[in-house]
Amino acid sequence: MTDVVARGLRSRAFCGSIVALPLLAGAGVARAQAIAPLVPLTLEPTYNRGRNIAVVEQFDPAFQPLGVRSGSVLVYPSLSIVTGATNNVFNSNSFKRSDAFYFLQPVVNVTTDLPRHKVDIVASADIQRYAHEQLRNQNAYALTGQGRLDIGRNLQITGRMQYSRASESPFASDLAADVSVLSIFTRASPSLTAVYSAGRTRLTARAERISLNFDDIRFVSGAIRSQRERDRSLDRLTVQAEYGLSPSIAAFAQVTYEATDYKAPLRSDGRANRDGKAYTVLTGLNFDLAGLMRGTIGGGYAKRNFDAAFYRDNSGFILQVQSEFFLSPLTTIGLGAQRTIQDSSSPFNGAYTDTRASVNIDHALLRNLILTANLTRVNQKLLDTDATSRLTIAGFTAKYQSNRFISIAANVQYGHARPGALPLGIAFDELRGQVTLRVRR
Repeated sequence: MTDVVARGLRSRAFCGSIVALPLLAGAGVARAQAIAPLVPLTLEPTYNRGRNIAVVEQFDPAFQPLGVRSGSVLVYPSLSIVTGATNNVFNSNSFKRSDAFYFLQPVVNVTTDLPRHKVDIVASADIQRYAHEQLRNQNAYALTGQGRLDIGRNLQITGRMQYSRASESPFASDLAADVSVLSIFTRASPSLTAVYSAGRTRLTARAERISLNFDDIRFVSGAIRSQRERDRSLDRLTVQAEYGLSPSIAAFAQVTYEATDYKAPLRSDGRANRDGKAYTVLTGLNFDLAGLMRGTIGGGYAKRNFDAAFYRDNSGFILQVQSEFFLSPLTTIGLGAQRTIQDSSSPFNGAYTDTRASVNIDHALLRNLILTANLTRVNQKLLDTDATSRLTIAGFTAKYQSNRFISIAANVQYGHARPGALPLGIAFDELRGQVTLRVRR
């Protein structure tokens, strides 16, 4: 890849991670947040070289937000009002209850458009209220700030800080579904990333710390469960090298070291906690073929070593696949597959494998009406056991952009879980529907 292409990739990756998300927020974003892991990927793939335009990326000046400008600073405020209903508010087939809800979701995005350097700040909230089951009420929020320093033509350094409060998802961990929906946690994640590009080569290094703190869980029965034993911090260092085989294809190799430190040395049952270290090696290809497809295909090996002898060290194959196919300017199909090794919530196991596959279809029925269908299948298996849980989440969304200020989205989502053993939770089926009115400037 040329130096110009490399610089463009850095800029696009930086902007897309924090700016595009609020501007395109809607039911699709809600789905992404619902299955996002507690510990995010260390480096998001940067395969977009500008050779293809997905349906949701198509630029129409008549529907773009104006924002509020002050010099080189742009402010984009928005407010989403969501109302809907679910037929299984606690994600439990043995305690199935229906309920209605409404959410208020304000977002403020502040960005700069200087020719060099960049600052982005995003503040958002998700105020959720249920008509009857007030245990599901929550006041979630997130504050993200990052700044990029351009040093010469070849080096960029980005500092990022995010602090958020949210509820867990049954599709993001091995915690029982009826417990995860009541579990609230805060996450703080400062990071520092350096990217050096020269000719066909790009080198990336990132150091980050992720701190997770979980609130006590209050159940319908009035019982309270402490989650202090789950509080932990992770220190992670990642180094990645990329080499452009052609203007459209690049090979990459990534190495990650991670140290996990639980705040409580002992679990509630008296056993040692899951302090330990993990090592990951991932190699593959990034590609962006004009008019056809773009994505990343990577495979590798991960090993987790626990300090306590009670937990057996684990290792195994990992996979990371993301791809988009451009059937026409009106239709984009996304396919994904991932296999990772995660810390387990089971009292008898140190880790579990999380294998998931997904498909997402975006179709522009009109230039301001986008239909989206998605399906994700998840298989979670406790290592050294036969305990397996299978989960499915499927959804359909229609989003209508009335003008540059107002959009309306309707979403239907179905969630399904069938654990093969008790440590991996309980069975549930949930059908929910919601309508979102979004106003932005």
